[in-house]
Amino acid sequence: MATAGEEVAVGVKSFGGAETYLRTSTTSCTQQPVFFTTGVSATSAGVHCYKNDGSAAGYCDDHSLIKLS
Repeated sequence: MATAGEEVAVGVKSFGGAETYLRTSTTSCTQQPVFFTTGVSATSAGVHCYKNDGSAAGYCDDHSLIKLS
């Protein structure tokens, strides 16, 4: 969730593939999926939330990891 006119990004890195992320500028709490596929030898992934523009706060919470088959 971001302040009006600003963005928050949720991303995944260090999983054996290229970093992937989703930017959102929504001002309400919504589910935003970020899909990724682990590499052959990857056993972990780093999930992060960041906001690098603007002066207001941005929020990311209630992350879930769901295996798709």
